[in-house]
Amino acid sequence: MLLDKGANVNVKKNDEISALHIATQNRHGNIVKLLLKYGADVDGQTIKGETALHFAIQRQNVKVVETILEYNANVNLGTKNGDMPLWLSSLTGNVEICTMLLDKGANVNVKKNDGISVLHIAAKNHQGNMVKLLLKYGARINSRDKDGKTALHYACHSKYVCVPDTHGYIIKLLLKHGARLNSRDKDGKTALHYACHSNYVRDPDIHRYIIKLLLKDGARVNSQDNDGRTALHYACYNGCNEVVEELLEHGSDINIMSKNGCTALAEMDPYLGESIGKLIVCLIAKMKTAYLYVSENNIQWYGEMVLNNFDLDIEDERETQDHY
Repeated sequence: MLLDKGANVNVKKNDEISALHIATQNRHGNIVKLLLKYGADVDGQTIKGETALHFAIQRQNVKVVETILEYNANVNLGTKNGDMPLWLSSLTGNVEICTMLLDKGANVNVKKNDGISVLHIAAKNHQGNMVKLLLKYGARINSRDKDGKTALHYACHSKYVCVPDTHGYIIKLLLKHGARLNSRDKDGKTALHYACHSNYVRDPDIHRYIIKLLLKDGARVNSQDNDGRTALHYACYNGCNEVVEELLEHGSDINIMSKNGCTALAEMDPYLGESIGKLIVCLIAKMKTAYLYVSENNIQWYGEMVLNNFDLDIEDERETQDHY
């Protein structure tokens, strides 16, 4: 009735929020249609740069998104923080909304200020269907963020790995579409480094599954990052026994030293548990010269674990000693 009497459909509050914004926020689809029918500015922005489309996407309201797009909303209009509609929809993982936006011309390679793309987000959040969709619409597979990471780096970072079938699918999909397996980020780390980098994966079989997948496809097992560390250094540091075994089976060199002079064995944390002792024995058996760089805090622990079985040269943090 008010609109029929000539009420201003685009009137705004002090924060630049309009009736259309409010209707969208509250999921009032019929009111959204009515306001647009009476000429509401479909691309009207709040003081933060948000449009009705942003609000509809945040609430994953497919019907309202569809209505707004029917009125030719700008799908590449971002907020003041650089949040584009497609970028927001990728955070929710809603493939249906992303498809609608892409069909309307959304930029599939849109990035945030930190260089993170929609494909990065999908890979990080192990969203297989989203990754497949984005690649179908031309996402740049080797696009990097400000730290030089690609989608494959994100997909392989062990703290993001949850389900083996899902993540195996994503990694294989990325590689199939031309992801550079041995690409390095600004720290010199490859996807394999990241797969071994942290110990967030609760199931060791899942962790090993990812490592095996990368190695089978040609990951360079002895590639060193800017600090001189290999994947084996990181796996040892985190006590990932199964991963260490897999790396060794694929030719990982236990004798490689990092820039600070540490082998993978020296990276081990003795406080991770007694089970790590078996790993130490396995590693030492593969070394040309059993040479440890240890500290006062762990020298006794290492000694108790292995000195009865091997002849070692042990270098203290302060001086070289011929005898323990």
